Amino acid sequence: PDQKATIEATVESVEPVPTGAIEQAGTFRDATGEIRFVVWASDYWDPDVEFVAGASYRLADAWITEYEGQRQVQINEHTAVEKLAGH
Repeated sequence: PDQKATIEATVESVEPVPTGAIEQAGTFRDATGEIRFVVWASDYWDPDVEFVAGASYRLADAWITEYEGQRQVQINEHTAVEKLAGH
């Protein structure tokens, strides 16, 4: 089932975005492995927030969901994003 979570992870990669509904997509990595992330486009999304490969972030109120059999992190205007120092 879908669940809200707070995670800390490093951006492993950023992918080309296939649709206007998605602001950004890519892969996070942490000690447990890799997980795909999707940032949904919204009029309320902060345009200054852009995930960069190699940088680490703390995400509060992100949704962990399943899409096509794979777990992913869904990020929207309700997700608090903090870039971690030193990354």
